[in-house]
Amino acid sequence: MLPKTSRSQAPRYNRATYKVCMMVEFYKEMLISAACEKEARELAEARVRGRQSNMFQNGYSVGDIEILETEEL
Repeated sequence: MLPKTSRSQAPRYNRATYKVCMMVEFYKEMLISAACEKEARELAEARVRGRQSNMFQNGYSVGDIEILETEEL
C-alpha cells in the first residue's frame, strides 16, 4: 500500500536530508521507418539518446538501452 503523501510525517526538527539514488526502468515502443531491423534498432537508440537533454533537466540520466525485440510491420 502506498503512503498517503510523499512527505515525511515526522516533525521538521526530527528530520534529516538524504540523497537517494535509484534505478528507474521504463518500457517504450517506437515506430521506426528503416531499411532493415539493424538500422531500425540504431535509429531508435539514437532518438532516445538525442532526447536525453530533456530527461537530464528533470534529473534523469539515460544509461543502458536494451532493445528487446524488433519486428517488421
